Parts: sequence; C-alpha cells; structure tokens
Amino acid sequence: MSTITYAMKWTANAIQTVPNLSDLVSSGYPTNGDPSKGIAPTLPGAAWFHWVSQTLGCAIQGNGLTIDQTKTDQLLSAMKNLGKMVVPIGTVVFYLGATIPDGYLLCNGASLSRTEFPELFAVLGTKCGSVDSAHFTLPDTHHRFLEGTTTLSEVGQYIAAGLPNILSSGRGFDDQFDISQYGFHDLTGAMFISRQGPRKFDRDMYESHTSGSLAWTFDASRNSSLFGASTTNQPASIRFLCLIRSYEV
Repeated sequence: MSTITYAMKWTANAIQTVPNLSDLVSSGYPTNGDPSKGIAPTLPGAAWFHWVSQTLGCAIQGNGLTIDQTKTDQLLSAMKNLGKMVVPIGTVVFYLGATIPDGYLLCNGASLSRTEFPELFAVLGTKCGSVDSAHFTLPDTHHRFLEGTTTLSEVGQYIAAGLPNILSSGRGFDDQFDISQYGFHDLTGAMFISRQGPRKFDRDMYESHTSGSLAWTFDASRNSSLFGASTTNQPASIRFLCLIRSYEV
C-alpha cells in the first residue's frame, strides 16, 4: 500500500523534503523538562508534526473533502461524512431504547418539509406518500413487519394483510336418506359434522320436519392452533421502535 502525503502550509521555513517518520524513536509521554535536574523538554520535531498533519489530511481528504487550512472544522465535517457512509441517510434500524437518538426519526408516517430534510427527501422521495408538493411522508411501521425485496419499484409499498383461502369438501344426502350410509361423510380438512338428526327418514319427512337434518361446521383451528389465536395473522414477535436515519448531528 503506497503512502499518500499532503503538502501542508506552515508559518515559515517549510522544506520540500518529506520528514522521516522513523525519527520518532522516543517512546512515552511529553515533559516540560526540569533544567535543575538536567531533564530536557520533549521535542516533537519535524517528524511528529508531519505525522499529525498527515493523519489529519488523510481523514479530511479521504472523506471527499479538499484540505483547506483556513478552515478549522474540516475534521468534524470528515467525521460526519464518515457517519453517512457507516449509516447512510434513509437507513432503517430497530431500537430498544426509550429516547430516540440524535440523527434519527420515528417511522410513524409523519409529514416532513422537503427543505428541512433535503437529504432524507433525496432518498425517500414520495415513496411513502406526500400531503403536498412541499412535504413528503415517512414510512409508517406501526404494527407492521418489514419485508425485503430485490425489486426497486416495490420499495416503500404497503402490503395489505391477508391469508390464503382454506378449502374443504364433503358429500351430501342420497335418495335413501340413511345418514349413516348416505349422509355427510368423507369430510376433509376443517369440516366436521357438528349435529346429526334422526337416523332414518324419508324425503317427505325431511321436508316437513326440519329437525331431521345434519349440521356441519368449518373450523380452521381444527387444522392448526394458529387460527383463532389472534385477530390478525400474527407470528411470535418482539416489538422495537423502528427508526430512520434522517439528518446529520
């Protein structure tokens, strides 16, 4: 890996030869010295100044900035840029704390100003809606599960809850009306006989006496205890705050 050097500006007496970092041989901590004891003060030296300036230069220019020694906040700007690369604006995270950290907003479907949150708007656009041309809407993850996709056009889409249909079948009466032989039988899945009338009866009797009949019931919980355990299709879960990286701190 090659070493990158940045030419820094000094008050006076700068040279064009790069200092040798191998000159940094005195290990420990700096001291002001003590002339009475013959202890000399610590000398940073050209190599040390070069190391510090190059370290700062690497951090600044390595994060996409041009070194400008008239500014004193470039290292801070570089650290903010690094934060964007580590956790980009628009990243959604789960959070177990009670206080939303700086730089994040709750995914609650709130409407935000496009001018106040330009970087977040550049990522979200109006994928999750907008009330007008000056605002955009955050995703609303309240009691919603997040689902991955590899199709860009699906990003931000809300999917309605639903379950596959459950089908069942059985056979009805025959002309002889012997329930034990010709009644509802061969029932499958969630269907079952829940009430049975007289064992034998003829058609006229059946038509004049409604009590002589079968009742059958469809109950999906007979197939799986998952059905009926909730008013929605609810897997086992734990709830978090869902946050979105929204702005620089």
